[in-house]
Amino acid sequence: MAANNSGIQTASGPLGLSPWVSTGAIVGMILIGYATLCYATSLFLDLPTRTLLTTSIPPGKDIILGPVKIDRAQSVYTIDVTGPPLANNEWLHVNGELLDHRQETLLGFGDEFWHEEGYDEGHWSESKTSYQMRVTFPQPGQYYLKLDTESSGEKPEASPEEIRQLNFNNPYAHRYSRTPTGSHISIQVKGRSASPLPHQVLAWFSIILGLLVLVGAGLVYYNDLPPETKARLAETFRGDDDD
Repeated sequence: MAANNSGIQTASGPLGLSPWVSTGAIVGMILIGYATLCYATSLFLDLPTRTLLTTSIPPGKDIILGPVKIDRAQSVYTIDVTGPPLANNEWLHVNGELLDHRQETLLGFGDEFWHEEGYDEGHWSESKTSYQMRVTFPQPGQYYLKLDTESSGEKPEASPEEIRQLNFNNPYAHRYSRTPTGSHISIQVKGRSASPLPHQVLAWFSIILGLLVLVGAGLVYYNDLPPETKARLAETFRGDDDD
């Protein structure tokens, strides 16, 4: 039995608390556990099951890859594009299109790779060298992947201002010399078990709802405390603030 503010004895729930608090705590913990299960399932579904295509192309070339055969409708694949190492102020744009068996465009994608660095109170460097596109193939059949690239070509020479800022005794100065790009762009198409998005949405929804239920149960529990207990808690918190 538990007492409320009026001193009336009420039945205790499974956790030795009032029924509302006990039920709220149990439901909140179940929801958080379900959210954890959903998130773990989404990670499992996002694991690669097989590699459909692995190849590389030189920058500045347009190419159509395929055909690749898809055996199951609504198959989920990821297209991983990794660019070559880039010099300072160099960029590379890779556009792609997914084509059907008639080589008609189903969807397009693309992104830019770049690299910037300098020496300003110490060396700094920023770059982007890869991106991933998730694709759902609507029907079984043969598909193609069209890729075209555009790049800045050669490394630019340092501007007079960059030269003034550079300390040519540091190991990064040589990176500003002109050297043509020579590496290739890597393309990988990997199968996934299914789309993880539905389970990720369920995970976020469940954990938010579970936390709200636990907070609500905590408020009900605090409201059921005797006045003298609330006063002691208030004094404890005020004492901590004074310290």
